Amino acid sequence: MKAQQRLIAGMLRTSASGPEATGLDPALWLDLQHACGLDAAALKHWHTEFERRSPAAHHAFLVSLGLSEKEAVQVRMLTRNIEDNTMSMHYFFELFESLPRQGPGCEEATLEALHLLKHLPAHPTVLDIGCGNGLQTLTLARELKSTILAIDNHPPLLRHLDQAAREAGLSVETQEMSMIDIPFAAEYFDLLWAEGSIFIIGLARGLQDFHKFLKPGGYLAFTEMCWFEADPPAEIRTYLDRVYPDIRSIETVCELAEARGYTVVDNFKLPASAWWDDFYTPMLAQMQMLKQKNAGISEAEAVYAACEEEITMYRRHLASYGYGFFVLQKR
Repeated sequence: MKAQQRLIAGMLRTSASGPEATGLDPALWLDLQHACGLDAAALKHWHTEFERRSPAAHHAFLVSLGLSEKEAVQVRMLTRNIEDNTMSMHYFFELFESLPRQGPGCEEATLEALHLLKHLPAHPTVLDIGCGNGLQTLTLARELKSTILAIDNHPPLLRHLDQAAREAGLSVETQEMSMIDIPFAAEYFDLLWAEGSIFIIGLARGLQDFHKFLKPGGYLAFTEMCWFEADPPAEIRTYLDRVYPDIRSIETVCELAEARGYTVVDNFKLPASAWWDDFYTPMLAQMQMLKQKNAGISEAEAVYAACEEEITMYRRHLASYGYGFFVLQKR
């Protein structure tokens, strides 16, 4: 075990300069891990532990292997596996692209958060980060009567948003862009919006990185998965410890925000309907159709099983956890 640890630590150190300099790529990485005696289950556990201990370092390491930013996110958040990750991504996007939302949310919550922004200028500069299909983007454009710049790293979702904005006569500009390397000038935006997306970069890093793009007194509004009770049941604690170990209480999120240079304007919990109406219910219907289409394909079945497990956990334990909506103001 110590020899395996030293070998893996050495690979992590040498990969820091990138695959071109080291010759380390996904195939070699897998070969080396298999040579260390790590089977598929151990490899997934390795990625889970890396994500738990340092999400930013995990992401940087995966990119250093030559994975795209999108592929790295999928390994971190979904597959926990470089091998066959491309195929799993295909079936993941096949399922999620068609959903009204790519995560929990509802227009009522978007409007409630918007109403907390008391000091926005008449025509604010707004960035919607990780917009997905952009239902919240359309609400922002309609309510703020301003052009909303919306970014995501998945072009099909941006094309869907472009079409919806044209049909609604709303001013939305989309750009394919990673939230991990946003190129805008410091203090450029009056409002940053991140419904269901800040977890990709990691809450602590997101709060820190996004801070510099806000004008003094600018706002950051985001949703984040949180514990709603101090001592949740063992089943849901074990599950979330595996799939989202970065989960915090609402109070801890607020404390972290204050420490990163924000004032907490307010926060509230998303209702259960925000999980079901535009997300889980259409997902279940879409999965039934795709299960027939992709019957017998192991990568597809693994994606569906993971989604069904997530839905089952939420149905059983919705009193214990959910999304908090946070509105912060830059100090």
